[in-house]
Amino acid sequence: MTSPQAPYMIAHEDLTAPLIVLLVSSSSSEILSTKELSAHFALYVVEVNSDSQWEIPQHIQSQVKGVIAYGTEAAAVACAQPTVVALVKPPSDGWIQNIRATNLLVLSHYEQYPALKIMQMEDMLKNHNDLVWEITRYQSTDIPWDNLMHFFQQAWDPPVKQIPSHDVFRIQTVSYPTTDPLLEGYLAVPSSSHNRRHPAVILLPNWDGVNLYEQQRIQLLADEGFVAMAADIYGKDLHHNLTLQQMIQQSTYYRETHVDEYLQKIQHALDYVASLPFVDPTRLGLAGYCFGGTGVIQYVLKRTQPGLQVAAAFHGGLQPKYLPSQDRVSPIHPYVLVLSGGSDDAHGNQSVLESALQAADEWEISRYANVYHGFTEWENPAYNLIADTRSWDAFLRQLRARLQPRAIEANQRTFSSISAWVSGVCLIVLIALVWMRRRKQHQQYAKLCQIPVPASRKPSQKQK
Repeated sequence: MTSPQAPYMIAHEDLTAPLIVLLVSSSSSEILSTKELSAHFALYVVEVNSDSQWEIPQHIQSQVKGVIAYGTEAAAVACAQPTVVALVKPPSDGWIQNIRATNLLVLSHYEQYPALKIMQMEDMLKNHNDLVWEITRYQSTDIPWDNLMHFFQQAWDPPVKQIPSHDVFRIQTVSYPTTDPLLEGYLAVPSSSHNRRHPAVILLPNWDGVNLYEQQRIQLLADEGFVAMAADIYGKDLHHNLTLQQMIQQSTYYRETHVDEYLQKIQHALDYVASLPFVDPTRLGLAGYCFGGTGVIQYVLKRTQPGLQVAAAFHGGLQPKYLPSQDRVSPIHPYVLVLSGGSDDAHGNQSVLESALQAADEWEISRYANVYHGFTEWENPAYNLIADTRSWDAFLRQLRARLQPRAIEANQRTFSSISAWVSGVCLIVLIALVWMRRRKQHQQYAKLCQIPVPASRKPSQKQK
């Protein structure tokens, strides 16, 4: 067995940067780049093997803010540390018995660890009532480092509950489409919406209809610089005060027995928003809560929308009966986010869901510790501040990364504008120089021929 190398430090230029222990399995054949981590943290790098009884050295215990583990052996060692822990690769069996971590994030690529093992892991973690855990499964070429960074930040600085104002005076009521039946949604726009084209997000409601909650959410999105619309699914007469029977009847009708009609109403909302003069139709997002989350996944599995870049389902009903048959041939282009409670039965079967999403270019499924259905709804008894904050931040990160103009594109547009301006100035100067040269030549020729050059079209006194 290879002996681990001696620990070493990667300093950060900011002396106040958090110190993180990076544990790496000595048996791992992969080379882990520390570039992303060292940009945010000071790192104490340690190699460990399966026999390691490693603990955080006493001389740095007071400074260490968390542990990141890469590799199965390192993961088992990391979980035994009484601090915030992130596992970049899931550990081998048996590690859960020795957990001392206070907060635990597991990042798992779908090819590195079977979905069935993840489901078993969740069941075992549920027995640790005091542990704040999150498991993120992903299909992407890159490790979701941003997820890890924010997990640490929120563990060190817990969020404070802030319920948005009920004053939604900035919300506009909009009717669409032009054909019957007429739908009535709500639109929120950034204050500078008419100065340029903005990215836009369409929000699908939960099963009690499109009402105040959806209006508050789209106002939050408008504050972030997005045009946001809460779409109407049931019809304008079923927005408020629905009975339980009505909610069951309407949600079952659309997401179970008349899915194509549901998808068509989603399409109406997408088409309407894409047609707005202050919206960039190439930068669209789609999100939904509960019943709306079901619609998001059904839409991306069945339909294609040009310009749709992000699709997010918050505590969606994703049981197998709601998932369309897996007959899609064309790829799913938007980045798909599934954000669910770890104790929410509506999430369905993880293995079946992952199989349904295999046509997606990139997807991410996050599950939150001891969190139930409806965890984002401020007035719901199931509301969970940590899960609400984590899921909303994950959604906003993808919107900013994929809907906002990339820096290089913005620079290219700026450069193109400057180039066009410089080219225009150069052309004017060139025309002026040619004109001046021609006039000078004309003056010289006129002098040789002793022909007076008129100062203007009007004859001079001498010519009179």
